[in-house]
Amino acid sequence: MNIWNLKAGCYQRVRALPLLRRILETETENVRVLIAGAKLNPSLVLDVGVGAGCSLTVFPRDVRVVGLDRSLRMLQQNKRREVFHALAGEACALPLRGKSIPFVSAVGLTEYLPDKMR
Repeated sequence: MNIWNLKAGCYQRVRALPLLRRILETETENVRVLIAGAKLNPSLVLDVGVGAGCSLTVFPRDVRVVGLDRSLRMLQQNKRREVFHALAGEACALPLRGKSIPFVSAVGLTEYLPDKMR
């Protein structure tokens, strides 16, 4: 069984703990600054390791978001966005053609990847 399917049941409560909430707020603010500084206005975003969608608030509501996660339970919990398309898959083996999505986000994901360069 996928460990993230097990974690899905309590993930939102754990992320709400003060220290973890502050880390998430800092990470999402950094993405906001990156988007604003680069004057990015993506209409389509791939959020790799989307989990329950805690970091999706950085994107305007009209941006189409494809959320990729290896946990179906995490994807099913994501009801934060009206324009959200769930995709189950592995971050190191994206099931998409190269350069098919103009903006890729991976907030809080890289520490879980065995091969970060890939």
